[in-house]
Amino acid sequence: CVRVPPPTFFCASSAGAGRGSVPWEQGVGGGAVECWAVVCRERMKETHHSKVNRDKHGEVTDVNEYHIIELIGTGSTASAYLCERRGGEHSRFALKVFEKSMLSRRRTMSRGERGNMIVSSALDQVSREIAVMKKLEHINLVRLFEVIDDENEDQMFMVLEFVEGGTILDWNPEEERFNLPVSQLKGPKRSGAASAMYAEEEAAAYTVDILRGLKFLHQNHIAHRDLKPENVLITGDGHAKIADFGVAHYFQDEEDKPLRPNLARSHSQGQLTKTEGTYYFWAPEMCDGLAFNGYAADLWALGVCVFCMVFGALPFSGSSATDLFDAIQTENLTFPSPVSEDCADFLSGLLNKDPDQRLSLEEAVAHPWLEMAKDVREKRPSLPAVSVSQEDIDGAFGSSSNFVFHTPKGMVLKSWSREDMDDPGDQLGSAAEVPTTKRSRKRAASTFGLPKFCSIM
Repeated sequence: CVRVPPPTFFCASSAGAGRGSVPWEQGVGGGAVECWAVVCRERMKETHHSKVNRDKHGEVTDVNEYHIIELIGTGSTASAYLCERRGGEHSRFALKVFEKSMLSRRRTMSRGERGNMIVSSALDQVSREIAVMKKLEHINLVRLFEVIDDENEDQMFMVLEFVEGGTILDWNPEEERFNLPVSQLKGPKRSGAASAMYAEEEAAAYTVDILRGLKFLHQNHIAHRDLKPENVLITGDGHAKIADFGVAHYFQDEEDKPLRPNLARSHSQGQLTKTEGTYYFWAPEMCDGLAFNGYAADLWALGVCVFCMVFGALPFSGSSATDLFDAIQTENLTFPSPVSEDCADFLSGLLNKDPDQRLSLEEAVAHPWLEMAKDVREKRPSLPAVSVSQEDIDGAFGSSSNFVFHTPKGMVLKSWSREDMDDPGDQLGSAAEVPTTKRSRKRAASTFGLPKFCSIM
């Protein structure tokens, strides 16, 4: 354990953008000052051999020192299990199991920045996720502890932090709305008329956690690109953690550039042309087919998440992909039920259709609505702000330590294809790249229809 002063721009704390101190930055009470962190870390482990035991039905029961307890989720690319490690700390984990041959066969094509066609596979996406996650350590980000990849075996395993509360919201496809997960049904009074939802003060507390994780990502030149309720998990003591970095983008060429304030409003940093993520959480500027700021798009997606937490509904919807994109770009924001003036202002700021007028991260963390988190945080154990040293950052994304950057510079993560759209477990539960010109997106919508939510982790 080492007590270290974090470099200024890696610190999870901030005084905000001139709008007063932020009491939640240090738990509760007091202004935001330079934060210190006691960092006790277990380095991410890379294991190149696997010993797998199976039962009489061929199901995996053990992987090296990990014993599988139960299945907790399945998706189009992996299955997730609750497992325990015999001896040592962190006895329970989530074990994600991949079939490398299947991932390699799932190939897609996309057009590169120079117009050339680029072939990528689902395995490339998993590799990108591992490369990003192995270098991230923050209390509000789901942590990767070990990757087990035996070149002589088809299965690959990711040993992840087990977040016992599950997703922050569950999507109900029959009612076409979000519901509270079972783990959250016994909380304080809930908001919403149709069914119980998070009270504003609790939604604000979770928003604080998400903002802290998002701030750490952005300050380390990473846009998440698929922020949604399915990718926000709740701990047993009531804190939120961001998960799933499969389509995260690391702006490697900006590593040596000074970090500017209001990064989400930059027209030179954080620029993307490839659309990734989930339709309903796309920012308006992503629907134009032009370059957009990935950090600003993350903040819009956060706004959609907060809207869902408070109302259980999506702010914009449509009967087809084209209708949805048009609604995101043109419809006014309305609230299904009354909320406080501060909540309305916070949501309106994040869901501003103009990225240059949208709340920046600095403005969001300093917004008065987040004062509501104080009462909730007083009842919960406070989490320390976790930082990393400059040495950690220098070694995190260098070509010698991050294999994903040995791939061609133009490689994309995963393109939009019939295979993606036809797989119900791979619709809104994971990201896809889609055409963004009006002509191509109309063709896409009529051919494939609108993606559906899935509740698989």
